[in-house]
Amino acid sequence: MQQLNATRLNYYLSLILIFFLQGCASTNSDQQKTPEWVLTPTQDTAQYIYGIGQGTTLDEAKQHALKTLASKFSVSVNSDTLHKQSLHNGRTDELFSQEINTHVKAIEFTHFEQIKAEQVKQQYYMLVAINRQGFINNNKSKLAAIRSDISTMLADVNNKSKIEKLYVYNKLQKEVTKAEPCSI
Repeated sequence: MQQLNATRLNYYLSLILIFFLQGCASTNSDQQKTPEWVLTPTQDTAQYIYGIGQGTTLDEAKQHALKTLASKFSVSVNSDTLHKQSLHNGRTDELFSQEINTHVKAIEFTHFEQIKAEQVKQQYYMLVAINRQGFINNNKSKLAAIRSDISTMLADVNNKSKIEKLYVYNKLQKEVTKAEPCSI
């Protein structure tokens, strides 16, 4: 009878050991799920700015990486806070809530480089970079073209009728909007 109990004990200990080892093995594979270069992102340098993205498709990962890049240039944060206290039948109730919204301005990146891309299970990861000087030069060119368009529109505005001036004014507003920071 004691030998039967010892055999059962060994059997149960073996099962526990097997389940424990399987648990360790699955934990180890889960830890390797995300690539190391995603967990420790490449730091921006004087020459390049980097962005990492994740998605269920390669294109989605690229879009998220570019959004990460854009967030380094312009992010607006809005917050709505509600604090309410009420007294009802001698009992005080208090409610506090806060909603924080962030918005990344759309920036067009025409010359970015895909540095790395990797698929792990159902997820894609991508690292992209832009050359700082190339980005600056590209935006300077766009601003110069906008400035030229505005100068052309204003060249003979004084010789136009009021309705033509209004038309030019509306066109100028569109050109100025193009030149706003981070809209180019």
